[in-house]
Amino acid sequence: MPKRIDTARQFFSLAPLWRRLSILGITLATLFTVYCTAGFLLAPYLISRYAPQYAEEQLHSTLLLGKVRINPLLFTCEVQDLNLRIHDGDAPLFSAHRLFVDFEPGSLFRRAWTFSDLVIESPSLHLKIDGDGRLNLADLLKRLPASAPPPDTKKQTPPVCCCSTWPCPAARCI
Repeated sequence: MPKRIDTARQFFSLAPLWRRLSILGITLATLFTVYCTAGFLLAPYLISRYAPQYAEEQLHSTLLLGKVRINPLLFTCEVQDLNLRIHDGDAPLFSAHRLFVDFEPGSLFRRAWTFSDLVIESPSLHLKIDGDGRLNLADLLKRLPASAPPPDTKKQTPPVCCCSTWPCPAARCI
């Protein structure tokens, strides 16, 4: 009499290697799809919606953005037709035809953000001096949120040295 195979026990037992690899592949493909969808579609929408709102609330200015493109695979962001106006009727304080930023993802591990490219095409800065002799840019700087007080120097950690080769003659280890 042939042996009866208990399929439930076999199914819940340790899966064969091919099954584990296929589950891992499907999981990685799903995560990659979610990451790309969020980066290519959701992030530009969120920037074009919330950046003008932030400028209105924090700077009391109007920020107009044209087309926003983000490439999450290359870590780039491109904004076309950028305009920052202090008052609605005035000429823009700052405008640019195109703003392109290329972020270096390796800088996240060094705890210092690094950009390989920062391109501003056709920048325009419209400065005016009012009756008191102040620039309109000074009004914008006064509207910026106050920064946090500097940290206590007694509790600071020592500086971190990042060197591509070791030993680095310019670095001191404490």
